[in-house]
Amino acid sequence: MTLPLDTPSSLATEPSVPALGGADPGARVANPLRTQRRQVTVVFIDLRGFTAFSETAEPQEVVEVLREYHAEMGRLVVAHAGALERFTRDGGMVCFDDRVSVPSPPERALRMVFDMRDHLGQLTSKWRTRNYDLDFAVGVAHGYPTVIGTVTNLAARLCEEAKPGQILVSRRVFAAVEHVVEAEPIGDLTFKGFLGPVPVFNARSMKGAPGVRGRALIS
Repeated sequence: MTLPLDTPSSLATEPSVPALGGADPGARVANPLRTQRRQVTVVFIDLRGFTAFSETAEPQEVVEVLREYHAEMGRLVVAHAGALERFTRDGGMVCFDDRVSVPSPPERALRMVFDMRDHLGQLTSKWRTRNYDLDFAVGVAHGYPTVIGTVTNLAARLCEEAKPGQILVSRRVFAAVEHVVEAEPIGDLTFKGFLGPVPVFNARSMKGAPGVRGRALIS
């Protein structure tokens, strides 16, 4: 998965941007870079093993895997009111903030990711019966849009570092969701582009009954 280290296109320098992820498609919203108090949660997702799979599988097999993967991930982004910034063949970037009245962006993001993990688990089980060795990894970061490049880069680095099936989150994300999410510290990691070690946490599940851990928070 290529790590896009630039500012998300919909958070760029235009005076206003389209409302995404479940909002009125005709609505326009203010550029979040103009509002110092708003924060954004950025999610990077990656389909582990895809490059090796695509080099050995038949073209039709690759197309079918991507069709199933994109359809399921896209459906869940919409269900959880995320803003899909980009979707590559094997990965994507989703943003959550309060531009479209999304409450608790970090919690919303984690609920979406747990939901994705559950549903993709069903797909990977099916793929393994066909000898496709594919899995899911995620990185999530949170911060002010005035430093959106740092937030984006950190989410990308966390996703790159995550093992198959793992969801790595930044300290800001953990602090915002620790009352509702089961997570454990994995230590301080060093990432290119960051001055010092970064505290990282492994998000495991929502607290409470497993049956509700990925329930969408649709407004």
